[in-house]
Amino acid sequence: SASIDLRADELPEGYVGVKDLASAWSVAERTLHRYRAKGLAARSVRSGRTRRLVFSPCVIEAYQRRAGEQLGEAKHFARMSEEQRSQALSHVDALLAKGETISTATQSVAKDMGRSPEAIRQLVLKREGDRESWTSRDRKLTLRAHDRFIEPSTIAERLGHGATATRRMIDAQRLDRLRELDIEAMELPEPTPPRLPLGAPGPTVLADLVAEMRDTSAPDRATERTLTAYARFLTSRAARTIAEARAATLRAEPIDAAETDLLWAARLRVEALRPLLGFVLRGIEARLGSEIEALPARVAATRLQLALAAAAEAAHRYDPGRGGRLSAAVTIAVDRVATETPAGTAKASGARRSFAQSRIDDWTRRVSPWQGSLDAPALLRSGLHTLPEEQRSLLEARYGFGERPHTLAELSESFGIHRPWVARRAREAARAAMEAGRRARDGRAADTIGP
Repeated sequence: SASIDLRADELPEGYVGVKDLASAWSVAERTLHRYRAKGLAARSVRSGRTRRLVFSPCVIEAYQRRAGEQLGEAKHFARMSEEQRSQALSHVDALLAKGETISTATQSVAKDMGRSPEAIRQLVLKREGDRESWTSRDRKLTLRAHDRFIEPSTIAERLGHGATATRRMIDAQRLDRLRELDIEAMELPEPTPPRLPLGAPGPTVLADLVAEMRDTSAPDRATERTLTAYARFLTSRAARTIAEARAATLRAEPIDAAETDLLWAARLRVEALRPLLGFVLRGIEARLGSEIEALPARVAATRLQLALAAAAEAAHRYDPGRGGRLSAAVTIAVDRVATETPAGTAKASGARRSFAQSRIDDWTRRVSPWQGSLDAPALLRSGLHTLPEEQRSLLEARYGFGERPHTLAELSESFGIHRPWVARRAREAARAAMEAGRRARDGRAADTIGP
C-alpha cells in the first residue's frame, strides 16, 4: 500500500490509526503490532513528510470475529496484585533453595500463575535492585546516551540503575525504534551482492553540489537493478529479524544485525541515486525554465533539498521486481515536488559569491528514514581521519565507509577480539572521532568570526 502513495484525505470514512484502535481494544500499541504479525492488515498512508498506519473498518471487524477470544483476554488482562507478587517471589525463593536456576525457577512459577517468564524475572530483578522502575525520561536518556557512544556502565551509574538492566533497556529501546519503521517483512531470495565502494559523502557547498549534478552520466541499468534489488533484500531481511525478536528473550546480536542490514541498504540506495543527480537537477530546471543559478542561493538550496528528498523517497519505495526504471520513478517524484514548489525571485547581481559559499546538508545522509538514528554522526565522519589506523579501520568497517557495514559479531571475528570488547573499542573510537570533529568545527567557527 505504500507504493500507492495514499494520502489521509483520500481514505474512505471509518479508517482509524494505531493509537485509536489500541484505545478501542484496551491494549497497548505494542500488542497491536503483534496482532499485525498474526494477520491484522494495515495500510500505509502519507502524513506530511512521514507515513503512518491505518486500519479499515472491514479489517477490524474481520479480525474481531477471528480473534475475539484473544482480544477479550487482552482487554481483561490485569497486573499482578501485591499479594500475587509476594506469592510469586516466595515460590521463586523456594525453588532456588532447592537448587533450581533463576531461569527454570521463573519459568516454573510463570507457568503456575499464568504469567510470562519475563514478568516473573523482572519481578525478581526489581526486588534485588538490579532494575528499578524506569521512567519515560530514563528510557529516552538511555537511548540518547547509547547513540552518543557512552558506556552502558556510565549510563547505569548516572541514572541509578543496574548495569545489566541498563544494557537490556538499551536493547529494548533499540528494538522499539526498529519496530516503529514502516518496512515489510518478505521472504525474498538473496540476489548477487554488489561490489563497489560505499559511503562517499555528498558535497556540502551548494556550488559543488550543482557541479556534481551536472557532471553525472546516464545510469547503468544492470548496476541500478543490482543495487536496488539487494537493498530491498536487506530491508526485508531486517524486517524479518525485527519481527522475530521477542522482548522476553532480548538479545543484542539480532538487533545489531537488523540495524546493520538497514544501514547497508541505505548505502546501496545512495549509490543507486548518485548517477541520477542529473535527472534531479534537470527536473528542477525544466520547471524553472532556466538554470538553477538564476535563483537566490537560499531558494536554490531549498529547491534542491526538496527535490532530493522526493528522489530519496522514490528510491525507498522502488521495487525492482515490478519492472520499470528507478530513473523514471525519480523523475516523476522530482517533477511533482518541483510543480508544487513556488517560484523564487530573480537573482541579484552580486549574489554569485553567496551562491558559491552557501552550505547545504549532505544528501547522502537523508536517503533512508532510519539513517538519522543508525548512520555515523557528521562529527564522527569529520574527525575520522585524525584517528590511529586501528581505530579508523574499525569505524570504517563498522559504518560502511569504503565497503559494506559490518556487525559487531563480524568485527569480532575479523579483529580476533571478543564481541563485548570490540563493542567497547568501537565506542571508544567513536567518542575520539566525535571529539576531533567537534574541535575541527569549533576551529572553523573561530576562523570565520575572526579576532
